[in-house]
Amino acid sequence: MSIQLKKILVATDFSEHAQLALRYGVEMSKQFSAELLICHVIPYPDLISQLPPTAEAYIPSNIHEMHVRTAEEQGQKFIDEHCQGVKASFQFRSGSPFVEIVRLAKDDDIDLLIIGT
Repeated sequence: MSIQLKKILVATDFSEHAQLALRYGVEMSKQFSAELLICHVIPYPDLISQLPPTAEAYIPSNIHEMHVRTAEEQGQKFIDEHCQGVKASFQFRSGSPFVEIVRLAKDDDIDLLIIGT
């Protein structure tokens, strides 16, 4: 029995552990000549629950867009620095991370999901 991997998804939060998972994803993509999809899920902000009971804070109205821009920059930087010789792309999703990762894996017919813990 041989394993055929055509699409590999690496979910990342850009942490140190996720960087290791990304490197595994790149190497496995090379070994199997598989397409690599890197995904970052931006949770919907629950900013109110994170404030102390008496705190006042300014929350920029474009905070979600700021998170999206940062994620896109980090994803593209990783691809530029580490994905030579691999067909790689980056996507971000908004919502609950586990829901969006599973949804993306199903929608894109992913053969292997790699997540750093």
